[in-house]
Amino acid sequence: MNLNKFGGKKKVNLNKADEKEKLNLNKIDKEENLNSNLNKGKKHKKINIISEIKDLPGCGARNPFMILGASLWYLFLAFGFFCNWGSGDITLILEDIFVVALLLSFTLFNGNYKNIKSKLPLTRSNVKNRVIAGVIIYNIVIFMIYGIITELI
Repeated sequence: MNLNKFGGKKKVNLNKADEKEKLNLNKIDKEENLNSNLNKGKKHKKINIISEIKDLPGCGARNPFMILGASLWYLFLAFGFFCNWGSGDITLILEDIFVVALLLSFTLFNGNYKNIKSKLPLTRSNVKNRVIAGVIIYNIVIFMIYGIITELI
């Protein structure tokens, strides 16, 4: 009997069949991963919004008075953003937008939103005096940018 030839051919055929099945299974796995990632992405966005709100300065604090103060501050900013929209005067609307942007940028910078101070050159130093000088300089720069924008309008 010639079992080696039969077994050898069968092994080759099985290997080719196994490779085809592996390729098919890999395609199915990729499709399932894509579908699951899409579904996870929808859930992940909801979680991201909640984590983004908690990242805002004052909202992630454990002190309820800090959370209340921060909520009132952001409510004040929202009110300031929309207060002159009924007047129809575009210059008043733009001024409101820029004032809210200025106050929000001060809030986010001084509240160290997303650890921004460690990414800026003047405030990432270990020397306390340099950090204080950097914070003052960046606040002045933010205020000057606001002044330049309002002069242009």
